Amino acid sequence: MKASRVFAILLCACACFASRHAPLPPALMSAKTLYIENNSGEAKLADRCYDELSKWGRFKIVSDPKQADVIFQIGTHARTYGYSGHSTTDANGNSNTSLTEDRASFTTISVVDATGKVLWSDTRRWGSLFTGFRSATREVIKELKKRMEEQGKQ
Repeated sequence: MKASRVFAILLCACACFASRHAPLPPALMSAKTLYIENNSGEAKLADRCYDELSKWGRFKIVSDPKQADVIFQIGTHARTYGYSGHSTTDANGNSNTSLTEDRASFTTISVVDATGKVLWSDTRRWGSLFTGFRSATREVIKELKKRMEEQGKQ
């Protein structure tokens, strides 16, 4: 088989596996305006969301949810994923053991329409040694951008 034919087959195979996502709803793909609803209580998350969306330039960000095609709802939560035991010994040789919850914090951004129907949602862990100290808020928006751009090309 010719090298060009093998290359073409490999290219098609890669394209088939490149995007394995459910299609995004038409209401999200056609949205032009958005409102950022910060349910996290963390101003910096709304600021990061605003900054990342502004850089993208795909949506006009509005200050009134009634003017928005979609609403970006930002939320946070923490999960316990285990416990760590800590032992101490006092001056008399008595040992005490205590358990501490091992917790991780997460940001969720849900994109909803005017009726409150969720069009898309994603959750990311806050920056840590394991995630390379990246912003969870920015990572969620970058994922949405990637998916919208992939779908727009098809």
